[in-house]
Amino acid sequence: MLSRYQDYSRFLEEAHGLLSGKGISSGVSAEESQLIPFWYHCDCGSKVRLFSARRDGSLFGCGDCEGCGRHYELDFGSVDKPDVSDVASRISLRAISWILAFSEGLGFSCYLGGVGGVWYLMEVRYVADRLGISLPPTPVWRPRDRYVGIGQLEALLKLKGMCTDLSVGDLSGAVDVLKSRIAGAQTCLDNLEVSKSGVMEKLWEHPDDEELKEEVKRISFSQTEVKRSSNLSVIYRKLKILENVPVVLDLIPSIIDYAVNVGLKETSDQWVQYLSENGSLSSDVHLEPVLNRIMKLDISLLTDGSLMRQDE
Repeated sequence: MLSRYQDYSRFLEEAHGLLSGKGISSGVSAEESQLIPFWYHCDCGSKVRLFSARRDGSLFGCGDCEGCGRHYELDFGSVDKPDVSDVASRISLRAISWILAFSEGLGFSCYLGGVGGVWYLMEVRYVADRLGISLPPTPVWRPRDRYVGIGQLEALLKLKGMCTDLSVGDLSGAVDVLKSRIAGAQTCLDNLEVSKSGVMEKLWEHPDDEELKEEVKRISFSQTEVKRSSNLSVIYRKLKILENVPVVLDLIPSIIDYAVNVGLKETSDQWVQYLSENGSLSSDVHLEPVLNRIMKLDISLLTDGSLMRQDE
């Protein structure tokens, strides 16, 4: 890619322009075509974006470290025959270039991309086709993996407890009850505030009027009592928890989430099984979490006659 950097840069700019002309953002910076196709790793541990430059027939990469700000100018030698051997241990490929390099170098047969990378993969394929790099099929697979893990279970238990306390059957009913209570308390507080403002205006005109001062104190005390008796702070907290329930249930798991709740090998095995039996790249995938297996084990133990008490 460095030896054909002029072509690489031009094709990348063309691909970006084609998408931009249709109002589509690939998520790749417009500056990407001006950058050397790899990061340089600074001594401080941060990365350096290297902008390309040519001087006296040589190709350079110039940029500032994103961490410490140190400036780098790396000479890769001749434009036609660049050499990165001196920095090979301190570079890592960028978003576009790594698929191009790995598909050619490792010869993998398929690359699964996510929904968010649909347009970015189109840029990759555009560049690959014109550079003559054999890019494998790049289907898009970003299913929703559905399972009840530790976080989801906690959210469901919270929801169940609140629905029971509020004597409602679902999330929507619980939210409505709490919002109704907040609205009732807030209306009372608003009315008291209006009364208090009216008394305060009179007090500005008659600053020595003790009855008006007492009236202000009485209204302020009433406001405090309404907040206390209505448990507004508690209700707001409960409402926030309820609003987070669907968020938790709809989260896209992280690799740690998979490891804890399903198991890394088990996740892979279940994905393969799903693709073999279903084959859809757009449907949700229902995974079996560790909690399911534990619950099945507990049930089997409870129903094993040898483990039950005689009086049961």
